[in-house]
Amino acid sequence: MKGQRTERLIRTVSRFLVAPSRQISLTALSGDFGVSKTVISDDVVMIDAALTQEGLGGIQVDRGRTGGASFVPAMSDEMKKQFFEEIVALLSHEDRILPGGLIYYSDIIFNPYYASRLGLAMATLFQNAKPDIVMTSEVKGIPLGLFTAYSLGVPLAVCRFRNRPSDGSAVAVHFPTKTGEVRPMY
Repeated sequence: MKGQRTERLIRTVSRFLVAPSRQISLTALSGDFGVSKTVISDDVVMIDAALTQEGLGGIQVDRGRTGGASFVPAMSDEMKKQFFEEIVALLSHEDRILPGGLIYYSDIIFNPYYASRLGLAMATLFQNAKPDIVMTSEVKGIPLGLFTAYSLGVPLAVCRFRNRPSDGSAVAVHFPTKTGEVRPMY
């Protein structure tokens, strides 16, 4: 019996983690595992406590007939502090200084280990705003935008300075630059 509960908890956690901020039906979980909704509710309370204690977020439960639960990712203040100290240490190496005093950081933002945590930290800031979409500019903003959108459970929109036919339909927004010229962004 204990083995069945352990497996059910692990499988339930995995469903929450692969679909953050998306509601999962407690009734469906109950049917999938062949247990009552009360048992599933107890499992969800236990999972919520564990995720909260780890500083990764929590489970939000919507009560009622169509009620479900969703994992709301959030990085605890302590976890953010430790992570940003790690980033600061990486960026502080002298070999990262480029001509003109710029700091090389592409290897960090294009590394999924760092980009996913940066996205989680960013999503934590906007979680209460309930955004409909995450918008970023092309290339450098894509990894951070994608992981932020993933954590928030919303789509990502990438703004580009040129539109290709393979991109499909697009809306052009014209904006003035610092030099005074007007440029389109798609």
